[in-house]
Amino acid sequence: MVIKLDRICVWIFIVCLALMSTTDYLGYLDELASFLLACVAFADFIFNRKNRSRYVPLLVVIFILFCYVLYSIAIGSNGIKYILLDFVIQIKSFLAFLVVYAIAPIMNSSEKKIISVISVINIVAVAILLLIGEPYIEMSIGHIANGGIIIFLNILIFMFCNLNEDNSLFAPQKIIVVISLLAGLMCTRSKYYGECIFLLFMLFLYKPGMMRSFKFKHLILVLLLFSVIGFAVWNKFSYYFIGSSMGESFDSDFIESMARPALYYASGEILIDYIPFGSGLASFATYASYANYSDIYFQYGLNNVWGLSPEMPDFICDAFYAELAQFGIVGIILFIYFWYWAYGKIKPLIQDESLKYVFIVGASAFFFILVECTTGTAFIRSSGVIVMMILGFVTAIAKEHKMSTIKNKNI
Repeated sequence: MVIKLDRICVWIFIVCLALMSTTDYLGYLDELASFLLACVAFADFIFNRKNRSRYVPLLVVIFILFCYVLYSIAIGSNGIKYILLDFVIQIKSFLAFLVVYAIAPIMNSSEKKIISVISVINIVAVAILLLIGEPYIEMSIGHIANGGIIIFLNILIFMFCNLNEDNSLFAPQKIIVVISLLAGLMCTRSKYYGECIFLLFMLFLYKPGMMRSFKFKHLILVLLLFSVIGFAVWNKFSYYFIGSSMGESFDSDFIESMARPALYYASGEILIDYIPFGSGLASFATYASYANYSDIYFQYGLNNVWGLSPEMPDFICDAFYAELAQFGIVGIILFIYFWYWAYGKIKPLIQDESLKYVFIVGASAFFFILVECTTGTAFIRSSGVIVMMILGFVTAIAKEHKMSTIKNKNI
């Protein structure tokens, strides 16, 4: 019996997708998925010597984060148990992408049909929940913002699995995508509005090579895109980061408007005070620093901020970018370089008009991560594992395209 690792990767993804709306009850789903992917990679690395080189990027990321574990223990950023917990939290999404990138699975037609059906069910189910409203949203997906995340990711998955033989989308599929995007607007999150506008732009206005030609109309389109996105998110941006009226009712949104700017302001101070490697794992803006309340919060007076205090720490894990202060300037440079490297793996898709929609899925996944990390931690939850696996599947097609191009040149 031959065990096919690529098929295992696809089925891990299918299970994650099917259960992504239940992560409030299956809290360790993303950790379990990452663990299974790690086991697949480990088995492949041990038993298939010829494939070991493809795991170099994963080994580099593991090595870097392990060095941060040693650094964190050395400076006593938190208890060892919580440092290791934060290590797992930080690595799981990167691991999901890098394992799928290494194995490069290509979905077959039956798998695409199964995934497509699951994605439609997820979209319809969440849209109904958003329409019904509370308390059913809290009982099922936890928070209304999760509705937008689930719908957007399932739209990307639906697109990816419904590309026809020439990798384009038929009109009926485009209609389903647009209707699904409109349904997601019920989540009332500015981040989703921005993601929705970006995907619509990519679907109906983007053309491969438009950024290289520097035509005036292309420049106007791009400026218009960012203007519309900025308009869509400005109210929430100003509310969270510039300030809100003290006359507002004292609700959770108002608490966030105080806690989140405090996190970002403190993260800047931490970067300066802890040059060049940061305050260490489990020290700031992560669940581990919440589980065992970090001394950093006392050091910077955040223990007096409602939402970040020991008595009410619910908004400590509320902005992924803020937690990069744990890794310092060196960590931020490495983080930026990783995304530069990862984008380089899908960039070749731009060069082939027939792979336009595959690139759109990949670019939209990148944009999703970029936006969600500003005011949330979707990247280090199950949604992060799923979107990184989507990127892995996109890079698999990019790899296949690159190999076929090289092969054709050699003929």
